Amino acid sequence: MTYRASKSYGISLARIVCAFGILVYHYMMHALADSPLLTFANGNWGSLFVFVFFLISGYVMYLSNPEIPSLKDFYKKRILRLMPMFWMVYLVAFIDISLGNYTLSWGGKPATIIFSILGIDGLMSGYMPTFYIVGEWFLGVIILCNLFYPLFLKLFDKMKIWLLPVAGVLAVIALQIPFFDHRNHQNVMLCFAVFIAGRTHILR
Repeated sequence: MTYRASKSYGISLARIVCAFGILVYHYMMHALADSPLLTFANGNWGSLFVFVFFLISGYVMYLSNPEIPSLKDFYKKRILRLMPMFWMVYLVAFIDISLGNYTLSWGGKPATIIFSILGIDGLMSGYMPTFYIVGEWFLGVIILCNLFYPLFLKLFDKMKIWLLPVAGVLAVIALQIPFFDHRNHQNVMLCFAVFIAGRTHILR
């Protein structure tokens, strides 16, 4: 049974709350940069909302796509779901900033605009100058989770509950490798592990 057929409005509400919480957190970072309201004993609210969002996304992804009969149809569906709104907002922001700077190359080398077209400029901005202006870095991670989901699905079938411990160990190792960090903010492998945890929770 697909997610559409057994849709839980509670899950949808939880994702909306997480998305709104992330927006509020980033707004408060600009307005109240040193406020203790942004953190708690073991972390910050932004990271918590991000991880819960990825956990729910992994859960919903499997309910919606327990099987992938056609990779072409799967990726087409995911692109149409994720990218058009981003491209529309990005184009408006890009034109505005380009006019303000009197140049189209304000974000670095023109070739890096490909990262913006792919929706991963926020993720790549931790490694090189990009044209990153809208969205959040986790948009890039969401795209990567969608890209690798067919592989994750095959690993689910082969490894069952063992996939999550393996992903967790890889995430802990990756925490020690600067390459996987985005400006020392979030670790991509850790986000993958949380995404996988959402799927693993469904196993009986």
